[in-house]
Amino acid sequence: VAKIALGRGTGEATLQGRRLEAALRFPDRRLEMSARGDLAPGQMVAARMVLRSFDLASLVAPHAGEAPMLRGVISASAELAIPADAPGNLRGRLTLDPTTIGVAGASWSSAASIVARLDGQRATLEPLRLTGPAGTISAGGVVWDAGARPLVHAKLEGGRLAALAPTLGLDGRVQVEAELSGDAGAMAGGIRAALRGVEGIQGAVAPKDGWRSGDTAIVEAVPVPDSGTLRGEEA
Repeated sequence: VAKIALGRGTGEATLQGRRLEAALRFPDRRLEMSARGDLAPGQMVAARMVLRSFDLASLVAPHAGEAPMLRGVISASAELAIPADAPGNLRGRLTLDPTTIGVAGASWSSAASIVARLDGQRATLEPLRLTGPAGTISAGGVVWDAGARPLVHAKLEGGRLAALAPTLGLDGRVQVEAELSGDAGAMAGGIRAALRGVEGIQGAVAPKDGWRSGDTAIVEAVPVPDSGTLRGEEA
């Protein structure tokens, strides 16, 4: 992951009594943040963030002679309502504008905004849909919950292996369904993924006769204790 320099920023803040007005801008990154409201019990502070035309390639450190793993330009915004006396119970909406991105050489487009909602101790990803030559991805669910196990459902339909992983020399289509879950309040501490539905795959790493339509492979990825890595297991 590359280090991201925000560049020179400007900001101002005023506090009159308990009334806060603050703004912070980073012109080089086209990033703006602001907050306003009364810092009194029972009152809400309205916070806003706007990011315009951010180049995703800057997030990943490039390797010499290789194309960027992540490509595309995104714009996003966040609108939050933060209780002055209980900031952990913030509520709001994060929005990624319709865009096209490239991941490992595969192009994915969203015709509608991608939206996540924050509601106190829970963050929910609203149903999204990405389309491209490699297939169609749909996903949605609870991405974080302080008091329960989060669960995100994802599905790849009509997946073309030649477009998904061109360097593997595979051909055929895959239907993949995944469930990503984790331990309560710490999704990254207990991720499990089950992938189902492999159809008509031909290539160097496929069986001699290829997988037949309707064959299913179920794989689980479980965390390795104290290592921060995942171990894959075929069920």
